[in-house]
Amino acid sequence: MGLDGFTPGAGDLALGAETFSRISAPLNVLAGNLRCGELSWPGARSVTRGGVEVGIIGVVGAEEAAGGCVVSDPVAAAQAAAKSLGDVDLLIALHTGGAGLSASLAEAIPGLDFVLDGKVGASFPEPRPLAGGKAFELGAGSQGKKLGVLSVELVEGATVWDGAAATEELDRRLTLARRRVAEAEAALAGAVDEAARARLSQRLVTLQRQVTDLEAQKAALAPKVGVPANRFSLRLRELSASVPDHAPTQALVAATLAQVNAAAAVPAAAQAPSRAFAGSDACRACHPAAFTQWSTTPHARAMASLQAVQRANDRDCYACHVTGAFHPDGPQAPEGMSPALHNVGCESCHGPGLQHSAAPADHPMAAEVAPEVCTSCHDGDRDGGRFDPATYRPQVLHGGG
Repeated sequence: MGLDGFTPGAGDLALGAETFSRISAPLNVLAGNLRCGELSWPGARSVTRGGVEVGIIGVVGAEEAAGGCVVSDPVAAAQAAAKSLGDVDLLIALHTGGAGLSASLAEAIPGLDFVLDGKVGASFPEPRPLAGGKAFELGAGSQGKKLGVLSVELVEGATVWDGAAATEELDRRLTLARRRVAEAEAALAGAVDEAARARLSQRLVTLQRQVTDLEAQKAALAPKVGVPANRFSLRLRELSASVPDHAPTQALVAATLAQVNAAAAVPAAAQAPSRAFAGSDACRACHPAAFTQWSTTPHARAMASLQAVQRANDRDCYACHVTGAFHPDGPQAPEGMSPALHNVGCESCHGPGLQHSAAPADHPMAAEVAPEVCTSCHDGDRDGGRFDPATYRPQVLHGGG
């Protein structure tokens, strides 16, 4: 594919160091803080494109160590990699460590322009200012649904960035967020039930914070007046059915999915239940009405929707189709997880219930569900922007105990 730089993530390293090294040999792998036995990879390279010298550095997140691999400090490794490049026209960092690492890299590396965060689950479709707007974090959403196209125009003598042309997606999200604030204010004004008022008040605070954050992002991207500024734009191209498949590549994808699913069909040695989650069947005896209502919803068939497209073992997808994946004691990968935690079950919304199922009076569970629980998956990107709490919430509400 002609990639100038590639930094592996958890899904790549889960293949094992030997397999990953073999299949990644044709790629320009950049992972300056990763060592797997005797195997190691460079942390930087530079390429010249259109007369512009582009420096690319790459590090993996600290949690990516697997299969005998060791990960050293990503910030120190990135600093050393950037220093080895010397002066370049444009400096880009690739990493898989999440938003916190993006911020640390921008503060630690002078002259860093853009940071591409490839952490599994990272989902944001607009540039995020870092280090006071000196650098920007870029993403293309989750699950490979979109391709991010970054266009850059360098201006002689410029030391700041003008990202006004990169706000199209940001404007769309800001308009939607403001509309949701207005709807929440209207709903709160008309609420008479105290519990409903409390829930709507909490939702309004969350939505207002989203608007404030988006407005701050837009301000950082605003045109710079009176000083020379480099310019950039970010266009997200949706990889929908309107983009024809490349037949040879699609054949490779289909063959690989078949191998992955065949391997996953072999019973795993460790199908141990979670230390915190019991699974929805454990709730059924005491909450039959709630269980029956849940079983009629798409949540109860979430895993089947992945299996239908051979994505049940896809690390980019599984977390929003199983129970407990965002909890430290929940399933951290699709391999070997207990079938009891398949689907978006009771504990996805109400929290881990293993202790509650054993001693309900001693370990009560939350009946009310915060909006943030829903939007961890229904985030406007994964769901194509379809999610609206006022419409969807009534479809999943059920009676209490």
